[in-house]
Amino acid sequence: MLNFYIPVALFLIAFVWKLTFIGTRDISIDEPFTIYNAQRSLKEILLLPTHNEPNPPLFMILLHFWIKVFGITPYSVRIIPLIFNATTAVFLYFSGKKIMNYHAGIIASGLFVLSSYQFYFGMETRTYSLLLCATAAAIYYLFSLLEKPDKKHFLLGLIISNIVLIYSHYFGWFVVFMEFITALIYFKNNKALIKVSIALFSTAIAFIPMAITFIKQFLISKDNSWMRPPDSTAYWKEITMFMNSPVVISTILYLFAFGMLFLFIARKPTKFKSEIPVLFIFWIVPYSIMFLVSSKVPMFENRYVMYNSIALYLFIGISIGYLYQTRKLMLIAAGIIVLFVMGIKLQTKKEFIAHREVQQAVNYLKDNTDQDYITIIYPHWADYGFAYYYDLNVFRDINNFEEHLRSRDVYQVWSLDDAINYISKYPNQKIAFFKNGGIGYNDIENYLDSASTRTDSAFFEDCINIFLYTRQDTLNKTN
Repeated sequence: MLNFYIPVALFLIAFVWKLTFIGTRDISIDEPFTIYNAQRSLKEILLLPTHNEPNPPLFMILLHFWIKVFGITPYSVRIIPLIFNATTAVFLYFSGKKIMNYHAGIIASGLFVLSSYQFYFGMETRTYSLLLCATAAAIYYLFSLLEKPDKKHFLLGLIISNIVLIYSHYFGWFVVFMEFITALIYFKNNKALIKVSIALFSTAIAFIPMAITFIKQFLISKDNSWMRPPDSTAYWKEITMFMNSPVVISTILYLFAFGMLFLFIARKPTKFKSEIPVLFIFWIVPYSIMFLVSSKVPMFENRYVMYNSIALYLFIGISIGYLYQTRKLMLIAAGIIVLFVMGIKLQTKKEFIAHREVQQAVNYLKDNTDQDYITIIYPHWADYGFAYYYDLNVFRDINNFEEHLRSRDVYQVWSLDDAINYISKYPNQKIAFFKNGGIGYNDIENYLDSASTRTDSAFFEDCINIFLYTRQDTLNKTN
């Protein structure tokens, strides 16, 4: 009965708990871009990666069909990543149970469910929840295949998981690479090595349609990445974020130390689990590679390294399951971890990892402007998030999106010159400046302050500013 009730309970806990927070933060940052483009035709979505879309199209395709049925409200579009997030918890449980015991599975799954990082990204309408789900599934099917290479459904499961991985995000290839390394570690099992090789070969064949696009995207990102090389503290910081706080990590290290001491004192013959060092390698090798490579090609960003956390949670869960094999000791170890991890706070907007008060900012602008205003949006990419809360009908009509905005005197601009061009066309109009960004985004603000009179302004968490201006008799076009 436990085989049924435990995974169902884990899924429901992960899903229902997070569901209560699904509308807490605004649709913001990259979410509007994903939702907007998911409304395109399938052909257009498939071609997006050839037009500088940084991710493969699988998540957007799934979202395309989802919103056709359920619409594009926050409560709709965030359900699909939440389903993937809750499914990840189930795969973690099954992997821990298969490799060690159900206690190990519960601990690994519990660490994932109670992680602030996973809480945030598990409700973001982006591809990352799908990437983590595919990573957890791939690890489960990999170790299942290594254990029972004759089972065809494990081979099929690994192939499908890998294809989902690489079509969710290009960094899914790191997981595929670690599958190959893991198979080599188990080189004595020739049959398993052959089956894993078949899965890897099938994955490579399936990726052929995306290969050229992937190479082009890598070259673009290499030379024009928005990211910067990480500082020396980033390596430890991301691990800390996986585990919520340094206290949790310290607690786990103490549990490891006491567990090894108990084994030494007991002197009971206990067969070592080779999966423990394998899982340690599985997460730390790609994690470290991404950190080191980022000095040249920046890629060490929380959402990009987050897939590594899956193997980390399994490593911890299985290690504790191995060290504390009696039920009483296991319950004590699990209880201590849960007590510390439950210290996370997720009740308010400000306690999310990232938040933009887009809706409040747009409502302020709408309430304080009229037909005498033109609205300037900067940077240009902030237009989707703005439109989502400005007028959902405008956001839905992707074929006439810009025309709708301009009919309402709303203009997205790329630069100061672009802004001056629009402002100059309407010398008698007041100006509303919607600025989404901080340092390095001040040119337009400075120009407007010198050429017009600021009548009001408002700041919205955590980097949105609204500035309202009236015009001087003579607009200074050269300042």
